[in-house]
Amino acid sequence: ADHILTQKGIPAFKIFLYADEEHRLERAAELEGRPNSPELKKILVKKDQKRETYYKQYTGHPMGLYKNYTICLDTGTLGVENCIDILCTLLTENA
Repeated sequence: ADHILTQKGIPAFKIFLYADEEHRLERAAELEGRPNSPELKKILVKKDQKRETYYKQYTGHPMGLYKNYTICLDTGTLGVENCIDILCTLLTENA
C-alpha cells in the first residue's frame, strides 16, 4: 500500500513494524499457543519469503526500506504495547 499510495499522490502515514528473529519467534509462539520450535521458525521464514516476493512483485522494490515509511518501530525492543502507544500519540497529535 505504501508504494501505491505514493504513486497516486495520496498522503499517508506509512508504518513499518519489525523485530529481530528471536522476538518474532517468541511472539509467534505466544500467538499460536505453542512452544518455540524449529517448525515455527520454518513457518516464519516461509511467510517472510512470501511477503517479500509479493511486495517486490507489485512495487518493483525490496520490502522494508526505511525511506519508504513515515516511521519504523522495533516491536522487539520497544514492545508491542509501547509501539501502540507511540503510534496513537503520533496519530492523534497530527490529526
